[in-house]
Amino acid sequence: WGVLEDVISEHPVLLNRAPTLHRLGIQAFEPILVEGKAIHLPPLACAAFNADFDGDQMAVHLPLSAEAQAEARSLMMASDNILKPADGHTVTMPSQDMILGLYFLSTVIDGAKGQGHVFGSLEEARMALDRHDIDIQARILLRVPSDFVLPEGWEPSEIKVVDPLPGEPDTVHEERFSDGTILFATSYGRMLFNSTLPVDYPFVNEQVPKGKLSGIVDDIAARYSTQQVAATLD
Repeated sequence: WGVLEDVISEHPVLLNRAPTLHRLGIQAFEPILVEGKAIHLPPLACAAFNADFDGDQMAVHLPLSAEAQAEARSLMMASDNILKPADGHTVTMPSQDMILGLYFLSTVIDGAKGQGHVFGSLEEARMALDRHDIDIQARILLRVPSDFVLPEGWEPSEIKVVDPLPGEPDTVHEERFSDGTILFATSYGRMLFNSTLPVDYPFVNEQVPKGKLSGIVDDIAARYSTQQVAATLD
């Protein structure tokens, strides 16, 4: 096992699923040894192969010469083939549990525990979540720096506080302060989702169903390099 692991280290292999109907039907991957005899294919790579898990078979080809390995690494790596040759849209799309999880993270429930609480940073909000002071789907307010990329068309709004402390107001307002920082309403789940997106991408402060998610991935593919898109999808 150890010898085989050393041999395959940084050695690309080609995966092909018949019938090979388009260029993305054969792609290069860096293999990882696992127990068992089944090929474990990353879910994000399934759409390009039109692969599902009902008994599909795939062939593994091993490029031997230095030229073949260089061609596999420079032209055929799955991380570099995320666009459909036919129309330019992204073929590497989140699916199945990924869609469900992102939909859950981006959903806000009115009246959830901690609604209206104000935090000075993402770390403060994470501490409150760890202490069970807020729910991951509660609408909270976060003070963000002046270079924070707000959602397009953002307008300040009013948030009702659930269970305010004695003497505290029962509503809070989004606002922009004189130092440029902004009190911004969102949820911890949405902050977690946006932490996976490029730093300078506009904050997505809405529910993200499958159609919206596809639009976000296409938009990121249009704005950023292939390497950044692949890192975001991962």
